Formats: sequence, structure tokens, C-alpha cells
Amino acid sequence: MLRHRRLRRFHWCPGAPPPLIRVIQLHIFTIPLFSVQFRSSTLNHPKREEAVAADSSAGPSLFSCSLFLSSDSLPELCTLSSSPKLPKFSIDSLQITKFNLTSNSSLSATFNVTITAKNPNKKVGVYYEGGSHISVWYTGTNLCQGSLPKFYQGHRNTTVLNVLLSGQTDDGSTLITSLQQQQQQTGTIPLSLRVNQPVRIKLGKLKLMKVKFRVRCRLDIDSLSVNNAITIRNSSCKFRFRL
Repeated sequence: MLRHRRLRRFHWCPGAPPPLIRVIQLHIFTIPLFSVQFRSSTLNHPKREEAVAADSSAGPSLFSCSLFLSSDSLPELCTLSSSPKLPKFSIDSLQITKFNLTSNSSLSATFNVTITAKNPNKKVGVYYEGGSHISVWYTGTNLCQGSLPKFYQGHRNTTVLNVLLSGQTDDGSTLITSLQQQQQQTGTIPLSLRVNQPVRIKLGKLKLMKVKFRVRCRLDIDSLSVNNAITIRNSSCKFRFRL
């Protein structure tokens, strides 16, 4: 848990009762899969503390922020409350432009993957930072890898990404034999797509700390034919944020 305390000072006239000074506390924490909460509390004000405790017991709001002035007669200056959702990823298409053995019997592969990223939130933006890594695997063997571009995704935005992945795998002959047997026995080839992406969440004007966004997708495709239409028969993705 991270805490940030900020003390606001106010001038007051001699003889007048001193103003109530409140401390705004910032709490950031995660719950599965992803949630961040801001809560405000007060010092030397039991009634206000009870009200805040009652509000928080009603259920976790993923993002909530309240700012108070020192005078009891003034209402809340700003209140921002929403329930942000995880970004959504889907693998729309897969094209194989290169998948062949080289002179040293290694397997050279080049995939073109089309990914759709959706931000369904009204008030939350997502910065996709540099340093990402995306890879395609078959039964523990890394076929190819690449990276996602750096970009900012605004509110309720849908972005289509065309990502080029390439790589070489040793002992390509054994791998191709395994792929052919898998296709003959089941009619599909299971692939795993992994994404490790650093992101920053933007809430209003506040840009939060960098976290790691992990995506794990399972794909069942009909073949690995070069320059032919690849049919994705089944696909599912899981997401997780990590500090």
C-alpha cells in the first residue's frame, strides 16, 4: 500500500476559532484482477470518519477521489467516482508469411498478427509504454517474438494493431514433424500468445505509477500454411496487472 499525505494550510483571523485542517490520504492497492481505490479521510472529526467508513463498506469502488476544503460549511469540492474495467484484447487474424527450414535445420518463422485493443472506460486512459514483449509459443517452444508499439489509448477507444513477429528455432525438423502429427490427430494446432506490456493508467489529469499488464491467449488454428488464410477456430485471453 502506498500512502501520500498532503497538508493544506489556511489563513484565519485572530480571535476566530481555528479552521479544521484535514489530511488527504491516497491509498492504492490491487485486488484480483485489477482495482485501484482512492479514499479520503479526516483528522479530528469522528463523524466524518464514520461517514467515510460507511461509504467504503458499501463495496470497493475501483476509482474514487474526494477533495475537501477546511470549512465545514463548504461541500466537497470535487468527487470523481467510476468503476473502470480491464482493457479487452482479441486476436482477429493470423497470417504466416514465412515458415520454413534453413540450411542449418533451424525453423525460421514470420507471423503477422492483428490485435484489437479496447478501452471500455469513460474516464480512464491507458498509456502503453515502451519495452513490451509479445511472443508465440507451441508446447513450450518459442516460435517468434516482437513488440507492441508505444501509444496512448483514450476513453472508450478501440485500436487495431498489426504486429510483425519473427524468430528462429533450433531443431526445426523435429518441430515440424510434431506440428504435422498434431494437425493430423486433432485437426487443429494449439498456440499460445503472450504479451508483457508496461502501462500507466490515467485518471483525469492524474497519471499513476507504471504497472505490468500481462496477457495470455490460447489459439487453436487449422494450419500453419504460408501465405494462406489461417482460420482461428478458438481463442481466449486472460489478463493480469502486476506492480
